[in-house]
Amino acid sequence: MNSTGVVISNLTFLNSPFWTIHPVYCSHVIVQNVTILAPLDSPNTDGINPDSSNDVCIEDCYISTGDDLIAIKSGWDEYGISFARPSTNIIIRRLIGHNRNGSGIAIGSEMSGGVSEVYAENLYFFYSSTAITIKTARGRGGYVRNIYILNVTLVGVDTAIRFDSTFSPHPDDFYDPNALPVIERITIKDGLHGTAHIFKDTLPWFPQKLVNLSRKVSTPTILQIVTICPIICGVQVIKTKVLGYILAWWIKSGVGLGFLVYLQNNGELRAAVDALQ
Repeated sequence: MNSTGVVISNLTFLNSPFWTIHPVYCSHVIVQNVTILAPLDSPNTDGINPDSSNDVCIEDCYISTGDDLIAIKSGWDEYGISFARPSTNIIIRRLIGHNRNGSGIAIGSEMSGGVSEVYAENLYFFYSSTAITIKTARGRGGYVRNIYILNVTLVGVDTAIRFDSTFSPHPDDFYDPNALPVIERITIKDGLHGTAHIFKDTLPWFPQKLVNLSRKVSTPTILQIVTICPIICGVQVIKTKVLGYILAWWIKSGVGLGFLVYLQNNGELRAAVDALQ
């Protein structure tokens, strides 16, 4: 905590009762050649959680836990908004791992100070619940922007990409329910290889995009939306020689009650996916 020039290297961590490596308010952090192991049914045993920290490099790690392998955070509700210490300039590369209940890489849900400039590449997740998750809630405020994820291989992963705006534990009752997170410029490119569904959720967020989505990914016939707001969802598919296959969702939201919507073999989505065959 409150440290600069931290190096954690060539170590094995076993059976942590909670988050294993948790740099808070740190800068210039390297986590390298680390193995983290916890029972797959153990709750909240995250692997590495950079929290309100900058210039972090996580590389060549193997993580097997009961929750998120890596979760990037930056403060909780009004306290994170007030302190305003973002997590930024984070590199994750050559990560291998699996879990039962969390994600390979998660952002949030405590992201009220902001998360930006995250670059993750060469990821391999197997027999896991979810590969990539951005999770937020009303009251979080803050932003998640400029996230770049490249070359992800999935084996036996239930869900490839998840956006969850209903992750709503709060530290107290003083949060501002009108403090909505801003999510923008999320790019996943150069291949999602393997088998998984595409899962997506939205708030009043900016468009997300998937560039060069690998044809090896199972057809995303299920678009699952979990939101605290009614939504209007449109799908646009563009096919070019330069970019390959681009699948983009443009989302517009209003206000209202929470609900869960499943769109399975939705006609508009189905037609867009068929256009890629």
